[in-house]
Amino acid sequence: MRVLSGAVLAAALSSCTMHGNAPPPAATSSGPASAPASLPPAAPGDDPAGLPPSDRVFFAGGLLLGADGTTLWARTPGVGGRALWQSQGEGVVHAVVHGDLGDGPRLYVGRGVGRGHLQAPLVLESIDPATGARTELWRNAGERNEPVTLSVVDVDRDGKVELAFAYYASKYMVRTRHLRAGGQPMAEGPEVRMATLRLWADVDADGRLDEVLGRVYGDAKDVPGDLRIDRGRGLELVETENGIKSAVFTVFGKASPALYFCDGWVANYGQAAKARLKRARYVAGKPVVERLGDSPDEFTFFALTAADVDADGRMDLVAQGDKRFTLFFEGADGAVTVRRGPALEPVLNTAIGPDEGGRIVAYVPARPNTRVLPLASP
Repeated sequence: MRVLSGAVLAAALSSCTMHGNAPPPAATSSGPASAPASLPPAAPGDDPAGLPPSDRVFFAGGLLLGADGTTLWARTPGVGGRALWQSQGEGVVHAVVHGDLGDGPRLYVGRGVGRGHLQAPLVLESIDPATGARTELWRNAGERNEPVTLSVVDVDRDGKVELAFAYYASKYMVRTRHLRAGGQPMAEGPEVRMATLRLWADVDADGRLDEVLGRVYGDAKDVPGDLRIDRGRGLELVETENGIKSAVFTVFGKASPALYFCDGWVANYGQAAKARLKRARYVAGKPVVERLGDSPDEFTFFALTAADVDADGRMDLVAQGDKRFTLFFEGADGAVTVRRGPALEPVLNTAIGPDEGGRIVAYVPARPNTRVLPLASP
């Protein structure tokens, strides 16, 4: 099973995966979560003695984690994985990432409002991945208590990783509050309207990390979002078609590391939004965007995840849509093949990672059991 290199893994923003000294994850992903009206039941035939129920699932630091109300449970991968611990907190879990800021490997967790917990505060905490012991790092009670993005990466280019955290400072405005080891805060960043996606990666291969900022909506009502990159000289626009819903920086197939993203988001998403995958690569200092494929009957890809699904030694891309998973493969000749994956009901998020046998699967929130769906063809 192939995993990302340390440099690429550190650059790929994910709500569920980061590096550390635990067994390395098999996938990285990024993207805002969808929001269903209710949680779907487990499919007929699911093992009633299998995984616990969940509202959200994550794969971080080699662990499978599930959020069930205000509880976060941790297990080793697979249906037959070993139960490790449960952690009870305030508010529902929105984001989980694993990393070592210099004070030991930790799980970092962002909690906030959710179904049944509409008055919960925004809480950022660290958890000992071995025991589940919690340490609160910061809390806030504002107009919209939701974390937006969470990753472990070198945000200030000083050679040390930090906890990169962004949250809703108000209904539409997003602000950063990055932390160093021990929860020491860095200066808060400026507010950016609907900045729902943020990651750091060396997009132009100059040896320096760049900040990628994606927005679902623009600076006013009904104005589409955009994709901008700060390479140390201010935010530069990248060509897109409407708003950005998800992105990941990774190696895909035999290609060099590049930025992959889903654009096409509009306010009337049910009728006009598009689920399509694009790649941005820098050529002679400028981003060149190409369209790789789409899912014609879906309105978006909520998340993009890099994983070696077919175990051929090359990274593939798994897209979580509103109806199914869509799989993208790049052949030896560079041609991209698009294949429909398992059907998917609306869920808050999914996690892509190995099962107990090392095969890449999708973990899907459900009741009474979290579901495990194979992605590779039989």
